[in-house]
Amino acid sequence: MIIRDLINTYNENFGMIYNMRQSLRNNKLIIIPLLTLLVSALTFFFVAFRSITTINIIIIIFSIIIYIGSVICGVIIQKNSIKKKYGSLQEYEEEKIRKVKKCIVNYFNHSDESEVNHEHFELIDKLIRKELEENEENRTIPFFNTVRQLFIAVLVTGLLSYSFSQLGTENDYVAVPLLTLYIMIIGFLIFFGSTIFLFREFTKKYKLKQISRVLIEIQILDNVRQEEI
Repeated sequence: MIIRDLINTYNENFGMIYNMRQSLRNNKLIIIPLLTLLVSALTFFFVAFRSITTINIIIIIFSIIIYIGSVICGVIIQKNSIKKKYGSLQEYEEEKIRKVKKCIVNYFNHSDESEVNHEHFELIDKLIRKELEENEENRTIPFFNTVRQLFIAVLVTGLLSYSFSQLGTENDYVAVPLLTLYIMIIGFLIFFGSTIFLFREFTKKYKLKQISRVLIEIQILDNVRQEEI
C-alpha cells in the first residue's frame, strides 16, 4: 500500500530516531542536553513529592528552567546537525520532496519522475487526508477541548489568583503551599506536554501530516513549472 511505503520512507530518512542518530554522529555534544533533560525531570518528580520547604521550591523552579533550557539546546544542536548534512534547512525540505517523489515513482513502477503527473500526487494526498479524517473520528474525545480550557482557566489561573490574594492579606500559611502547588502543576504540564509533543513524532497521524505537506509542496512546484512553460 502506498501509505505504508511512504511512512517507511519517512522513517528511514526523516524519522526522529534517524535524526537523533545523525545528530549523535555529527555532534556528540547533544548528549549533554539529553542528560540534563533527564536529570532535571527526575529531580523535579523526586522533589515534588517531598515536604514543602524553601530549598525544595527553589530546586523545583531550577529543574523546570534547566529542563526548558535543555530542550532548546537540543533543538538547536539538531538543527545544526541537519544543516551540516544537507547544507541548509531548505535543502533538507527539498530532500524530503525527492525521497517522497522517488517512493511514488517506484510504487507505480515508473522509471522516471516525469511519468508521474500532478493527478498522482493529488490522489495520494486525498487518500492520506481520508486516512487522517478516519483517525480523527476514531480518537476524538467528546468535549476534550472544553474540559482542557476549563482546567487551565479554573484550576491553574484561579489557583494563582487566590494565592496572590492570600499573600495580599499576609496569609502566608495558605499562600505559600498554594503557590508551590501552582508551580508544581505548571511543571507537570511542561514535562508531560513536552513528552507528548516528543512522542507524537512516532505516531502515524504526525507522519501522515508531514507527508501530506510534502505532497502539497510537490503539487505547488509542479504548478509553478507548468506556468513557466
